[in-house]
Amino acid sequence: MTRPMTPRASVVIPLYNQVALTRACLAALERAGLDDLELVLVDNGSTDGTDALLRQVEGSARVVRNEGNLGFATACNQGAEVASAPVVVFLNNDTEVHDGWVEPLVAATEDPAVGVAGSRLLYEDGRVQHAGMALMPGAQPIHLHRGAPGDHPAVARSRDLRLLTGACLAVDRALFRSKGGFDPAFQNGYEDVDLCMRLARAGRIARYCGDSVVTHHEGRSGGRSATEADNALLFRRRWLGWPSDWAELLAEDGLDDVGWAGCRWSGPLFDGSPEAEAGLEAVARLDAEGWRPLVDEDVRGPLAPGAACPDHLLAALNRLVVAVTDAQSLKGDDL
Repeated sequence: MTRPMTPRASVVIPLYNQVALTRACLAALERAGLDDLELVLVDNGSTDGTDALLRQVEGSARVVRNEGNLGFATACNQGAEVASAPVVVFLNNDTEVHDGWVEPLVAATEDPAVGVAGSRLLYEDGRVQHAGMALMPGAQPIHLHRGAPGDHPAVARSRDLRLLTGACLAVDRALFRSKGGFDPAFQNGYEDVDLCMRLARAGRIARYCGDSVVTHHEGRSGGRSATEADNALLFRRRWLGWPSDWAELLAEDGLDDVGWAGCRWSGPLFDGSPEAEAGLEAVARLDAEGWRPLVDEDVRGPLAPGAACPDHLLAALNRLVVAVTDAQSLKGDDL
């Protein structure tokens, strides 16, 4: 009798309702290939038909069932405990992986300097949802380059950071267990960046893998907003003494003119429409006049092929603003 080969990675997916998203997630994994991966599905007491789906796949996946919703951290920790592979990849059920997604993550975890590895996450429309994260002053985690075209050189390259999102996060299983896993004190938010910080404190880096691409249908799962403030406060209290790396990381991408914005512009930018062309011209004009705009593509059509995002526009996507007056806030229909 031949002993089954140990899988190279265990993909742990916490579930709570949203069965349609789970089906799409599993279908994408199957298309990308599951030959040497182990699936671990942890259900937090779903009531929408998820259990029927689990019964269909139970022969090919490990299944953990909880009677109620124990939260993201506990479900992931449970999955890691029953996983058999040396590498665990935590994957949200609102994701769809692309071909070749897992190889860069597994390779990154084999580097002894790496604590966690994460993917380039794109919205359905091809714009960036996650290309690594940074720590702002006051211990505030923030995404880099959110909303930029997903093939921009700044997000397509891999780099070493401190923080990554947990929507698709790979870690050596033994290392994860040695650090106590995700902290259940966080309720469906900040568990991922807290783990990254604990690993950073131990001298481990977070490797962003630009060549691992995953679509993320962000915001489809409910319950996060109710605990957002409490999670943020706990994170700040725990990590307030750590220096910000936000400006440093943006400077590595050639963006020195970031920080607080002087105005905010809202409207289409990357869909190739006449309105987007006007928006690009408006943002360029504001930048040239020294306004240092922040941009918000609040109306988004399909991403135009080869959509351009020059440095001044990438900087505008990464700027922050505390508050603006009506006179300082411009929308596309104001032009």
